[in-house]
Amino acid sequence: MKIISGSKEKLEQSIADNIKDIINYKSNAKLLLATGNSPVGIYQKLINFYQEKKISFKNVITFNLDEYLEKDKYFADSFLNFMNQKLFNEIDINKENTFFPENPDEYNKKLDKINFFDITILGVGENGHIAFNEPGSKITDRTKIIELTDSTIKTNFKNRTNYPKKAITIGVKDILEKSQLIYIIAWGEKKRKAIEKILAKKIDSNWPVTYLLNHKNVILFTDLDI
Repeated sequence: MKIISGSKEKLEQSIADNIKDIINYKSNAKLLLATGNSPVGIYQKLINFYQEKKISFKNVITFNLDEYLEKDKYFADSFLNFMNQKLFNEIDINKENTFFPENPDEYNKKLDKINFFDITILGVGENGHIAFNEPGSKITDRTKIIELTDSTIKTNFKNRTNYPKKAITIGVKDILEKSQLIYIIAWGEKKRKAIEKILAKKIDSNWPVTYLLNHKNVILFTDLDI
C-alpha cells in the first residue's frame, strides 16, 4: 500500500485530477463511490471540471458502497440524497447509471455483471470501518444488512433521537475483488488510529480497513504527518 500525506486541499485536487484522467481516457468508466465528509471536496472539484468543460459524465457508471435502510423514511439522511446534492445534480451523469444497494441479493447480481471498477473511493471510520463493514466483518462478506454501531450513530446523528438504525453495505469481498484501484481518504486526527493499524501491516478483523492490505493497488491519502 502506498501512502501519500500532505495538504488536504492539494491531495483532493490530485485525486480529482486522477479521476478526471480516468474518465477522459475511458468515457464509460465505472466508479465505486463513498459518501460522508471525506470525499466532499473531491466531488466539488469534479463539478468544477465539468463546469469548465474538462470532463463529461454522460457514460460514467457509478455504484455506491452503502445506503441506509428505509431510504424513503429517512430520505434527507439517505446517501442517494447526499450524492445528488454533492455531485450528481451538478453534472451531466445519467442517473439511470447510478446504483445504490437496496437488497443484498439484487445488488450482488448487479456487482456480478461488473468486471471491475476503474477506481474505488473509500473513506475510513474512526473504528476502522470501510463502507459500513464494521469491526468484526469478514473478508468473505458480500452485500449485507447491518445494524449501525453506537459509535457510527454518534458520529452520524449527533443529538438526534430519530435516525435510521440499519444500513446495507457492499462487503469486503467485492471491494477487494472488483476494484482495480482503491483510494482511501483519511482526513484529520480522528483517523490516526486506523492509519496506525494499516502501518502495522497486520490483518485485523477488528479493523476492517486492514483487509485492504490484501489488495495490490491501494493508495492512502491523508493530511496527517505520519
